[in-house]
Amino acid sequence: MLKGNTAREKWQYFKDYYLKTTLVIGAAIVFGIYILYTTVFAYKSPVLTVFVISSEEPDCNGLEQKLEEFLDVDYVAVEWMSQDSTNLSSVLPTRFAAGDIDLMIAPDEIYKQYAQEGAMEDVDGVSVQTSKVLRSYLSDTDSLVIGVVKNSNDVDEKRETFNYLIQQ
Repeated sequence: MLKGNTAREKWQYFKDYYLKTTLVIGAAIVFGIYILYTTVFAYKSPVLTVFVISSEEPDCNGLEQKLEEFLDVDYVAVEWMSQDSTNLSSVLPTRFAAGDIDLMIAPDEIYKQYAQEGAMEDVDGVSVQTSKVLRSYLSDTDSLVIGVVKNSNDVDEKRETFNYLIQQ
């Protein structure tokens, strides 16, 4: 059918019948590769996650960098949630169950509530008020305590980080 046609006529035939389909399939392949890359290869799981509950937002980036230096790793996550947040009581149990919080810094009454429920390694948290490291990144250290979450995988590494953070 196209044997006797010129290159220009063959190109026009391709454009009329196959160009749109070829472009859609090409775009779908590129999109599929992008999704595969971002879900499989690009996600980095944090080596350590510190969850801070306080009335004022801490310097999360600064504390992350300090902990990355101390642990000599690429990715540490420091996350903040206001102690006045209405969804705090649903977020924390979910995060504890998922096992993605390693250390928690919170007001004493919130810490004790979860410690009594068995979420923390120690029933009593350690005050962060005397910590040289944490005072640099947290503004309201008066009522805050720190502790290791019970469902952490590498408890020794978490304890080492905990001891580093509470040093005076």
